[in-house]
Amino acid sequence: MQRFHVEYLLVDDAKMSKSLGNVYTIPDLVAKGYRPSALRYLLLSSHYRKQLNFTWDSLQAAEKALQRLMAFLARVDAVTNPGSHESVASRVSEARDAFGAAMRADLNTAGALGSVFELVTSLNSAIDAGELGTGDVPLVRDAFEGFDRVLGVLAVRRAEEAQPPLPVADIERMIDERQAARRRRDFAAADKIRKDLDAQGIVLEDNAAGTRWKRK
Repeated sequence: MQRFHVEYLLVDDAKMSKSLGNVYTIPDLVAKGYRPSALRYLLLSSHYRKQLNFTWDSLQAAEKALQRLMAFLARVDAVTNPGSHESVASRVSEARDAFGAAMRADLNTAGALGSVFELVTSLNSAIDAGELGTGDVPLVRDAFEGFDRVLGVLAVRRAEEAQPPLPVADIERMIDERQAARRRRDFAAADKIRKDLDAQGIVLEDNAAGTRWKRK
């Protein structure tokens, strides 16, 4: 989906202009540690007929929203409770309807994203309560894939995730070394490996199943 804003773009409340030195390219954003997927999300979060005021805080908020969305999808994939729930199907159906209605209302992508995150909040609560089972997972995943066929932000994020800043083999080797350090109770060495990876854009998350990594 291509989308064009019809108003001048503002940067920190000033009109974007080369003469003001407030023109940024995607490589500029990447050099500051941001991802193209965050910029795409930011652009989608504003209606194309409204003026968009770009700020670094707004880009950071877009990044956090995307992190929340990806974390939710990871939680869905980790569901192990058996069964399916009528309440989940109902919530998904309502979100699909709200999403479609927003997009039909003059491409209201901001409203569409709102319906997506209402569903995220609702289903996170269902997971916490043990009310989302493995039988619900395909329905939930299909809904989010449907949302993304329109928005195209998860696809960009996944492409970024597929190209981490370090070779995957190196990341996994360092995770193994960290695990070995923890087993011998050398917590200083384990913490150094975690910090080294973090400095290179890789975050480690420990859970009952082991350690998983993700890009910042």
